[in-house]
Amino acid sequence: MCNPKIQDCPEGQKCVAYDSMGTNYWDANKCVDEPMNAGAAGDPCNINMGESVFSGLDNCSKGTICLNFDFATGQGGTCTAYCGEGNTCGEGELCLESANEGVLPVCLQSCDPLLQDCEDMQGCYGDPSFGGFICFTPDPGANVGDDNSPCEYTNACLAGFSCQAAETVEGCMGAMGCCTPYCSVSGGDADCAPSEDCVPFFADPPPGTADVGVCVIPA
Repeated sequence: MCNPKIQDCPEGQKCVAYDSMGTNYWDANKCVDEPMNAGAAGDPCNINMGESVFSGLDNCSKGTICLNFDFATGQGGTCTAYCGEGNTCGEGELCLESANEGVLPVCLQSCDPLLQDCEDMQGCYGDPSFGGFICFTPDPGANVGDDNSPCEYTNACLAGFSCQAAETVEGCMGAMGCCTPYCSVSGGDADCAPSEDCVPFFADPPPGTADVGVCVIPA
């Protein structure tokens, strides 16, 4: 075990998140050898050939991990910085301290889900635990990822949609959750299904997010 925020591995190694249980989920941290000529934060990266995309084995430097890759191939990602001590990140970034139960505390670009202003085909996603909205690559898997498509995690929906509990989305049947549109609270319910309202995404909105809503069946 190691701490990715302080990178407390021996010289020549880096602390990474990886899948220790074979469940396709980053659930633990470990020390691995830092590759030669490794990429810095913001550089393009790939998961090592033949390795699981959740292996933590990539061509990124100490203090970073390869994310936002093509989940089918592990290629075409970006070296992404882990949060520093005190959850510090660069300007315009948000520290996802709680991502994967704290195993994957990374700095991701902040964004506006109503504008979907992320680059490189990424979507703008939110979660109550994030304290804001971040850019990440959509990963709908075998599902479509648009309105009413089944989902089980934040980026299982395409850009413009949020994964919400099944009972809050009109017509969501036989799934843990379904994708539903983001919407403007001040703009009303025009983008929502007949039984859904545009309700604020955050109960206590962080600065600048008060108008961001999501289409759900009101409680």
